[in-house]
Amino acid sequence: MTPLEFKFLYEDETINDRTIVEFLSEGTMTEVGFYSQLFSKGSPLKPHNTLTFKEAKKTGNDKGVSDPITLVNLAKREIDNNHDFDKNKDKIIITFDLDRVEDDNRLNELKSLKEPYIIYCFTNPKFEMYMLLTLLDDLSDLEREYYEKGFPNNILERNFSNIAHHNSKTKGAGIFVAKNVQHALAISKYDSNRLSLNNSFFTNVNLLINAIIDGSIVDW
Repeated sequence: MTPLEFKFLYEDETINDRTIVEFLSEGTMTEVGFYSQLFSKGSPLKPHNTLTFKEAKKTGNDKGVSDPITLVNLAKREIDNNHDFDKNKDKIIITFDLDRVEDDNRLNELKSLKEPYIIYCFTNPKFEMYMLLTLLDDLSDLEREYYEKGFPNNILERNFSNIAHHNSKTKGAGIFVAKNVQHALAISKYDSNRLSLNNSFFTNVNLLINAIIDGSIVDW
């Protein structure tokens, strides 16, 4: 395995006084674009002033890792090898899609790997569902179609691309979503911080963003 690379989303001279929040994502494009735009200097969102942010970039043989359990083990290995990460203060947010967690055994394994310094950011079934919340007020019809038709391939990606005119698997799409995130933040219908497998749309992305804004992320 190759090490993760860490870079600040913006430089800050007062970094030593702040909690570092690191982002490690299943994807290498969309989520990276999302977080880099969302919490970079000049963002319209105002994160709590006790926080600063780093991107954890997968490299080498680990670049294509998207399995949630493998991602967690990768993060724990890097933190144990120490890269100025304080387990008593700092947080690493691991973003993944729940459609990659195939059954309850895998879900329980994922839960067992959790540490106090690790935060799971998840969407069911996948991040494109949250991306659509930045464009639409309600996903009920799409949710019903998705489960009644047996999880049709790429239906969420196609809907996002048709409305936003962005390929959902690009960094540009992530930046687009971040710029429109206020629309999603106003919709609480799909908010849930319960890690589970069921046939419904839900996500904890809004909850996580709000916790970063008010500073309560340090207690997650």
